[in-house]
Amino acid sequence: MPKYIETFTFERNSVKKTARESSEATKHHIDLAVSGEDLGKTPKNIIGALRSYLGVVDSDRKITSIGEKFLDLYGQDVEDAWRWLLTRALWLYTVPNGTNAKVNAVAKSAGGSFSFFRYLVSLLVQLEAMQGEERFLYYDELAELLSDDLNWTLASHELFAKLLKNRATLTSNRDRVWLAD
Repeated sequence: MPKYIETFTFERNSVKKTARESSEATKHHIDLAVSGEDLGKTPKNIIGALRSYLGVVDSDRKITSIGEKFLDLYGQDVEDAWRWLLTRALWLYTVPNGTNAKVNAVAKSAGGSFSFFRYLVSLLVQLEAMQGEERFLYYDELAELLSDDLNWTLASHELFAKLLKNRATLTSNRDRVWLAD
C-alpha cells in the first residue's frame, strides 16, 4: 500500500486493516451513535471522526444523507460501501495542508502535493474526449493509479498517459464501474 494512502487516515481507530473491517466498524459506530448510549472516550472519538471527516452522522448523533447512502451500499456490498465513503471523503482534502497529519510529512519528503478533487477531475476531463466506454474511469483503474505514490505527483497529462498505458497492457480489471453517489 502506498505511503500516501497508508498515512492519509482521519482517526487511527476509524480506519482498519481492510476495507471490510473499516466498513463493519463504521456501521457499528453509526449504530452506537444513533442508539443514544453513553459512550466511552474511544467510541466518542471514532464517532467524532465519522462526523467530521466522513459525514455519516451529525452533531445530534443522527444519520445524515451520506450515512443513509453508506448504509444502503453496505447492504449491497460491505467493502464497496467503505471504498465509496473513503473516496468521497478524499474529495475534501488537499495535502500538504498544514496539519500534523502523517500524510503531510510523507508528501513533503516525496516532494509532492495533491488535491484529490483536482487529481480526479483532471483525469475525467481528458477521458471525456475518448470514444464510447473508453471515456469512463473505472474504480479499479483509479485504485491501480493510486496504489503508486509516484503517480500522485504526476501532471494531469502524465497521469492520463499512465492510465492509457495501463489500459493497453490490461493491468486493470474493467468489469466494475463507479458506485453511484
